[in-house]
Amino acid sequence: IVDELREKYSLSKAETMNLLLKEELRIPRNILIKELGALEAITKYMKENLNMNYHEIAKTLHRDERTIWTAYNKAKQKQKESFEIKETKIFLPVSIFNKKFTILESVIIYLRNKGFKNKEIAELINRDSRNTWTVYSRALRKLKNKS
Repeated sequence: IVDELREKYSLSKAETMNLLLKEELRIPRNILIKELGALEAITKYMKENLNMNYHEIAKTLHRDERTIWTAYNKAKQKQKESFEIKETKIFLPVSIFNKKFTILESVIIYLRNKGFKNKEIAELINRDSRNTWTVYSRALRKLKNKS
């Protein structure tokens, strides 16, 4: 059935699964580790754990395929083993990612909008709280300049 849907409507694997599950694709927040950048971690997770190809990942994250390829290859060099997904209550919907903001900016904005404080966000995404504050303030400036 899945293959028939994909062929009939020219859908990617991820789009087909989203339709079947009637649920948006979500990324577990615990894949964001210190050793990898946010884009690298999410790309590695989508490629290895969700079995998505570069085109599907690029389309989902609103990035260029070459950027995704580069991020994935850097992530593989930094961390050879696949992610072991642990229990988490916090997931990041892929709808938060867009071209206006970097991946990390999108994550921090999303978590701030969910009511998390800067220190809590830093702990959740394994970053320094000063770094998360800087990224958030940069995102706010982008928002202000767009208006």
